Amino acid sequence: MIDCIIGKDGEIYAVIDYSPDAKIAHYFRGKIVDYVFTDELAALVDEYVALVDGMALSLLDDIESEIYGYGLRLKEAGVEIFGLEIKDKKDIVFFDKYPTGKGFLDGFPSHN
Repeated sequence: MIDCIIGKDGEIYAVIDYSPDAKIAHYFRGKIVDYVFTDELAALVDEYVALVDGMALSLLDDIESEIYGYGLRLKEAGVEIFGLEIKDKKDIVFFDKYPTGKGFLDGFPSHN
């Protein structure tokens, strides 16, 4: 599926070609067709990935709050995206629901 990642202000950050993962619920993988993330947002996403990879989960709240402040969502699908990871401005993975140890939420916990 091809869609645009947009922010709450309607700004387009990327055009992606993505599909659902066959084994993980609410998880998607794809290719970035047109990468237009701002340097600031890209740095936040990179920091988020580094914290997750380094298991520094206690530091995630502030970074997640900043990222989710952008209101990133898929334009055509009309869903928010969570757990965003971008590799080399080419590959992308994300959830369409916020993953927790007890299941999925429709939004970032502080926004519910």
